Amino acid sequence: MLRCGLSQKTILSVTCGLALAVTLNRVLQAADSTPWQRLYYGTDVRVDGLLLGGAAGLVWAWGLAPAHVALTVGAWLGCTVAGVLLVMLPVEDPLLYRLGLTLASVRAAAVVLHVVAGPGRWLSRCLQWRPLVALGRISYGVYLWHHPVAFAAAALGAPWWLNTPVGLPLGIALAAVSHRVVERPALRLKERPRPRQPSPAGVESQAA
Repeated sequence: MLRCGLSQKTILSVTCGLALAVTLNRVLQAADSTPWQRLYYGTDVRVDGLLLGGAAGLVWAWGLAPAHVALTVGAWLGCTVAGVLLVMLPVEDPLLYRLGLTLASVRAAAVVLHVVAGPGRWLSRCLQWRPLVALGRISYGVYLWHHPVAFAAAALGAPWWLNTPVGLPLGIALAAVSHRVVERPALRLKERPRPRQPSPAGVESQAA
């Protein structure tokens, strides 16, 4: 859209419109008793979060972010909503797909805009707390490991309300181990210098 020379308003409208379409698709499928696995893992019903994140990035890059008060209220309200969703809604609950995931995406966008708009604000300083920074470094591992932990808990018949107080610390521990044993060695391999390949001109001169 940027290469097509569309206006900022048009690009934002299309991005938010696509996010709304994805959200409505998920809501309709949830109302139609679609299995929660399809709603949780399907890209076509979850990409609204990426679209809203992209919209937030455009808003910031183009200087269209709301006023400080609106960002602050949105960020703190979003954090509260996220905490309630984390504790109250199990992954099988249809309400999570009708409303919860959308609220979580909007909350994330509001928090990011609040933090980048005011690096010295209280919420930003809280997110710079060293344990949270360390959690951010292994966050993708936490995302990956929380699935097998949740599945194992379900297979053992554990009640859903134990998922967060038990499953979250266990997922973090597994992610920390995998980060140290798998991810960091892999990153070091990536940083190793590679042997320089001879240029085509050099190869031709050697052949001559």
